[in-house]
Amino acid sequence: MKHILLLILNCSFLIFNSSSAFADAYTWTGTTNKSWNTSTNWSPNGVPTTADTVTLGSGTDTINLSNNVNITNLIQSGRRLNLAGYSLTCNGTSAISGGVIYNGILLFSGTQVTFSSTADIQVKTTITASIPLFNGGTFADSVIVNTTFTASVLSAGGTTFNGPLKIDAKGGLFTFRIEGNTRNIYQSNANITATIGGRIIFEHGSRGTTGSTFNGTVSLTAKDTAYILHRGATGITTTYTKKLTVVNQDSAQVLFS
Repeated sequence: MKHILLLILNCSFLIFNSSSAFADAYTWTGTTNKSWNTSTNWSPNGVPTTADTVTLGSGTDTINLSNNVNITNLIQSGRRLNLAGYSLTCNGTSAISGGVIYNGILLFSGTQVTFSSTADIQVKTTITASIPLFNGGTFADSVIVNTTFTASVLSAGGTTFNGPLKIDAKGGLFTFRIEGNTRNIYQSNANITATIGGRIIFEHGSRGTTGSTFNGTVSLTAKDTAYILHRGATGITTTYTKKLTVVNQDSAQVLFS
């Protein structure tokens, strides 16, 4: 009888732990208050955890964190997300097309993160996701991209970087295009490094005669067999308002065309 009871308890424990590991999708409603940790603010009721997808839809109300948060996917098109001095880590595939994120630290790992449209990122942002796409939006603070690419990443451009930008791109024969037919705006310093066969491209495509303007100091470093390429249609002009430093190491190249 004791053995049977022990078996039942063990099975119950396994079922409980298995169900708690399932991923859920939560959408913010803000029904009760502004706290991320209030279960009745979400649909379905509950508080998002590590395996979950979070959707912050249209709206201007504020959501407040009260601790560091880890989730899998963040889908944000609206709302004001106050990190309150804490960190938000997204470990899967995320897309930020609107809303505001402020007062904390933002970390994206995993597969992909896409910034577009009116996304307003006002916090220090670190990206190690293998596919970071800059298709719009504004960054008020520093952005660090430290990624080993497993496929080519072709951003459309149209992003404003008001804080320092640091990119360390690695990946054999894969291309990281940080701008497409729409130029980015770089208001602060930019430190760009390509290594181990990685390729970073600025100014891909045609956009009239208006090229990018770099309003801070710019450092372009290519190592190993990598290269950094500034290119575009005939007549496009890139403007550097401060110091430009170019470093080629080994058989790597920084090219302007």
